[in-house]
Amino acid sequence: MAWDAFLKGQLVFKAKDFKKAAIKPVTADAFLNTSVTKQVNLKLTILDGHKVRHFSHLTWQEFFASFYMMMIMPVKKFRKQLKQLTEDKWEVVSKFVFGICDSSVFNSLQNLVAASSSEDWSLKKGLLAEFLTKMSTTNIKQVCSWAHESNDPDIASSVASLLPDVLDLNDSSFFPDDVENIFFVLQNRANPLKKLFLSGNKISDLGASSLSRCLNKIERLVLQGCDIGSEGVRQLCDTVLQLKTPLKKLDISRNKIGDLGASLLACCLHNIYELKLQKCNIGSEGVRQLCDFILQLEKPMGLLDLCLNDLTDESAESLARCIHNISVLDVWGNNFTKAGKSLIRSKSRGTVRIEIRHKNLFDNLKQKS
Repeated sequence: MAWDAFLKGQLVFKAKDFKKAAIKPVTADAFLNTSVTKQVNLKLTILDGHKVRHFSHLTWQEFFASFYMMMIMPVKKFRKQLKQLTEDKWEVVSKFVFGICDSSVFNSLQNLVAASSSEDWSLKKGLLAEFLTKMSTTNIKQVCSWAHESNDPDIASSVASLLPDVLDLNDSSFFPDDVENIFFVLQNRANPLKKLFLSGNKISDLGASSLSRCLNKIERLVLQGCDIGSEGVRQLCDTVLQLKTPLKKLDISRNKIGDLGASLLACCLHNIYELKLQKCNIGSEGVRQLCDFILQLEKPMGLLDLCLNDLTDESAESLARCIHNISVLDVWGNNFTKAGKSLIRSKSRGTVRIEIRHKNLFDNLKQKS
């Protein structure tokens, strides 16, 4: 009854609806709210009206509709309904449908239907996984949400295997919950993403925490302007420290991580080849901490980008101490004096390249030893 009503957009049920579905009045009273309608020319009393019933909340009707779809509907009919899951009207029903893919949920519901539903349920899960893989490149946000809702490794693996190696989700209105959905999918991926771009999404420290749990599935991570603070950096660094394969690139530019965030990153520089920290409110103390750890690296860093942090000559002195262990240093948009820039240049040697841009000037120096 809930399924038929959902398709028709029906919210109010009359006696004929219950009769058609073979539902007894006592059952209807247990599950639905009852009210009385007034007929024309009759006084407004309970005896003058007709009883109508409705679910206490639309969500209940949508749940029973999804229950019918996953637990009772024939597989052939189910296949034909799949294309409608993306319609706005189906938003809640679709979530319930994928939620029933969770084996623990199915086990709780199975006692209410025939034992044969188990085989059909498995077939329907396979159809849903196939459905998601077909739309994975067009609506990644929605696909990851449904995969996470299913809590099913097979569905998540199907989606993860079809994600492109370079996943560009910049400015996609992603929030912490969306990042949690990506984490669920990525942890079921066999090979790591070559690049994940999430810049311009307000994922905050909470989203950074979710990402920290799947860093082993990402080679290069770009998080510019994501409202991440020092606590989010702490979560990322805790994982970076434990990586067996270093991150090839971590870009958290334009996040206000400050000196505390820089000091946290310093502790795991051995597992980050390229680090971009443009406009991160880092001062001389944060730079000093970074440089102290760079001095101890067994292999040179590929890139350190500290542009637009208003650094002064005090930071130039710190950088000069460790520049031999940095392949590329990018520090334009800071407040170095000529003396500070000269100090950095004087300490460069071998194949080290220094890039310093100040205002509209670009100075590229490559010195020979």
